Amino acid sequence: MSRTHSAVTPGRSKDEGGDNDVDADDADEAIEKGELPEIVEYLTTAAERKAWGLEDFGSAQQLGLPCTGLQALTDPAARVAVRLNGSEQLRMGLQAGFERYCQWNGGTDKSAMDKTRFVKWMRDARLVSEAGPPAGLPSAAVDGIYRRALQQGQRALNFLLFLEALRLVATALRLSLNEVAEQLVLVHAPLSA
Repeated sequence: MSRTHSAVTPGRSKDEGGDNDVDADDADEAIEKGELPEIVEYLTTAAERKAWGLEDFGSAQQLGLPCTGLQALTDPAARVAVRLNGSEQLRMGLQAGFERYCQWNGGTDKSAMDKTRFVKWMRDARLVSEAGPPAGLPSAAVDGIYRRALQQGQRALNFLLFLEALRLVATALRLSLNEVAEQLVLVHAPLSA
């Protein structure tokens, strides 16, 4: 069974070759020649990202971070590096972290974050503290923010709802959304307990 990806070249009509059905074998040949195929799917598999040379999507190396985890939260070089990234790199780092935390501890859906994983990421990024602001939010406040960000009938946050939850966290801590996002990107992946 052969996979096909449909790619449309902007500004070209179907008659001019703007609509192509690219066979997977043709894509592999293009990769061997050093040409990267167009990415037309929002979420791709890890194998496809590796085949296209994008396996480090949202990685610390791609974001220019000298370190991650708890060390990065206190390392001035890491803080400067994350601030030097543009908004697109920050979003990529957040999305990659979102997927990592969704899959933490046996999670199977990388596009849905439950409350346990949300609270875990907030704790890892030192945004939760029983002392309260400015040290961090109490656990009860983080639970309330998670519930407010959920839409009626949903049980987990998708990435867009997660961004809304981050806005609520930033407001509660009286920080900018970028400061909260940078803190989360610095952590990068779930920390051991």
